[in-house]
Amino acid sequence: FFAPFPYLWLPGPTRALAGVEMAIVYLVLPFFLFGIVYYRKKPQFWFLGLSCLSILWVLASVVTNMGTFHRFRYGFLMLLMGIAVGALLKFLQRRGWRFDNLPGPIQ
Repeated sequence: FFAPFPYLWLPGPTRALAGVEMAIVYLVLPFFLFGIVYYRKKPQFWFLGLSCLSILWVLASVVTNMGTFHRFRYGFLMLLMGIAVGALLKFLQRRGWRFDNLPGPIQ
């Protein structure tokens, strides 16, 4: 699920780019847990989160080719990342950060 792992990042430029992408995922995805706290009363969160996690679970269990798995999981992983980034912004907003110049409201 979290591949490519750090020991696979160095051999070429595309793997280095994948490493940067996964480093961002590693840093942001823990805020998905804050999303569970912040959005727990919203059925949209549960529908999106559980459907993405279950599809990722099935893909990780069934797809044996890692390249294919990376391509298949990308959309579902980015939906989870969107929830995590929303939770990160909400977390920072509750800590006193102001986001007046963002294009939309943080709810």
